[in-house]
This record gives sequence, C-alpha cells and structure tokens, in this order.
Amino acid sequence: MASRSLNFGGKPNSVHQIGSINQPECSSVAFHWIDCRRSFVEDATGNPIHERGVVKGHPSCADVTVGLARAVSAGVQEGWGRENMNFPRARAASLAVSLGAALALGLLGAVSEKWDNPAGVAANAVFSGGWSWACYAFLVGYFRRSKIESALLPSFGLAVGVATYYLLKDFSHAAPNGWEAGASGEGSISKILVWGTLAFVFGAPVGFFGNLARVPGVGGLFFRLLIPLVAFYETSMRLAVEARGAGSAVIITWNAVRLIAVAVAFVLVGHVVRSWWNARRTRPIEV
Repeated sequence: MASRSLNFGGKPNSVHQIGSINQPECSSVAFHWIDCRRSFVEDATGNPIHERGVVKGHPSCADVTVGLARAVSAGVQEGWGRENMNFPRARAASLAVSLGAALALGLLGAVSEKWDNPAGVAANAVFSGGWSWACYAFLVGYFRRSKIESALLPSFGLAVGVATYYLLKDFSHAAPNGWEAGASGEGSISKILVWGTLAFVFGAPVGFFGNLARVPGVGGLFFRLLIPLVAFYETSMRLAVEARGAGSAVIITWNAVRLIAVAVAFVLVGHVVRSWWNARRTRPIEV
C-alpha cells in the first residue's frame, strides 16, 4: 500500500503514515486528540479559550480530526479501488475455469470414443455418463459463493460442453492424415439444440444444489449426497440394461463407479455423525 502522510493544519507529518504507522505513533496522535478534547471541556467550565483549544506543542483538535479523517478516507478509497480492480479479474478467471472445464469434459467424452484400448474405453464409460456431467455442474455451483452464479455458470458450461461433444463426435479418425468430417452434420446440429437446451435447463438446479451443499452439518448433507446417489443409480441401471452388449472394461468401470459412490456416501454421512457427536460431547452440561 502506498504511504500517505497525515496532514495536520496544512503541514505534512511524514512520521504518521498509513500502512507504516506503528503503535507508539498512533498512540501519540490519539493522546493529542484526547488532550485537545480535555482542553475543550475545561474551557466549557469557564476557563478562557486560548488559541482555539490548541495544546502547547501539538496540533489543534480540529487539525488532528480533519487530518485523521482525510487519511482514513484516502486509505479506504485506495483499498476499494484495488478491490474493484481485482474483482473483475477474479470473476473473469472463474468464468474461464468453469467454461474451460466444460470444454475439456466435452472434448474427452468425444475423443475417448476413438480409443480402442481398455483405458480409453473406461474413460469413455465415465465421460459419456450423465452423472459425470451432473458432477461438473454440482462442483461449479459448490465453489461459487453467489447463488445466482452457481445457477448460471453450470448452465452455460454444460451447453458449451454438449456443443463441443457433438461437434467433435461428428468427426471420425478415418485416415492417418488427420480428422475428416462425417456425413451427419445436420443430425449433430439437431442433437446440439436438443441436448444443449436440456443441459442448460438442468444445469441451473444442479449448480444451485451444489451451492446449498456448502451448508455444514445435516442441513447440506442431502445435497452433498446427490451426486453419489445419481452415479450409483445410473451405473446400476446401465448394468441391468446394457451389460450384455458392453465389454468387460465398461462393466468393470461401472462397478468401480458404484463402489466409489457408496464409499463417498458413507464418508459424507460419517463426517456429519462424527461432527454431531463431538459437538454433543463438548457441549457444557446445564445444571
């Protein structure tokens, strides 16, 4: 912070500076002001007023008060100016991170379909699932303090991710020369419109639930359990319906997701129970 000197009676005082003022100097200014106030009280009792309440060797009360007010005002305005300058940058950075994560989600979901190895098949089973997209919207809302932003950012992010997913999915890695466009451009556009609209609509409540999950204790437990429940339900339904046509890598991935979802749910519930028990033990006994 830039140093600003207090101006008492039009004379700069380089000793008392905002940002570098120490305790003895601050106390000295305070005592000067208190002495001036005392002199005014004494004058009110009937003593004659001498030099408008100026204490010998010190600035007048009016000069000290005005100087303090000017210094504090300048410091506050300077702090607000830096905060206002940093606020748009932080807002732009958070927006770029959320949209970049959505772009990466759509990119990985489309590109992983071109991989024939078990790792690529497992990645595609994760990134093509609806629970992973819901997890993205939930986390974006969770890390936003504003409830409005926690609803808007996931919606725009999911729309960007869906558009990226279907645009890249429309391309096939047919030759070693590079990527060439497929013949289903119109179908991809219609899918982008349909699924992008649905993603935009459902992204807002999921992000808002993520923001509500910030509530500590039992109040936010249900919202924190939302993504594990969605992941467990979706993978269980896919195992019941699509297990015959799926490969071993996909089945293993779905079972792993189910186990991880159950483990995360137990950890979340156990954390709340433990916090409640510790608070009950440390609570003082009322007689």
